[in-house]
Amino acid sequence: MNAPANILPKRIAQYEPQVRTFVPGIEGEEIALRCAILFARDQATRGLTRCSAEAAGTLAEVERLARDVAFARIPLDILRDIRAQLIRLLSCATGLETIAYRIAHPDGGGVDARG
Repeated sequence: MNAPANILPKRIAQYEPQVRTFVPGIEGEEIALRCAILFARDQATRGLTRCSAEAAGTLAEVERLARDVAFARIPLDILRDIRAQLIRLLSCATGLETIAYRIAHPDGGGVDARG
């Protein structure tokens, strides 16, 4: 039987050299989790350049938390939990951004359900 392939999506795999440099000796899932955490950090950073005030606090927290844990010595199970929460926070920021848009454009941008 062949060993399972550890193929990361390209957008996440770009962080692997950085992770291997700053956290030597790790393999497999831990590399993937740390890469995903760095990806979430960068998503939050990009989002902060154009987001509403409603989403800014959540994105800033994603950026801070991801920055603080990406290269820290943390057990694998906690890394899993952190990644999951970062994904939830990014989703919340998207929801808050949608609400901010709807508040700013109460007429739906000129199109309503009646056509």
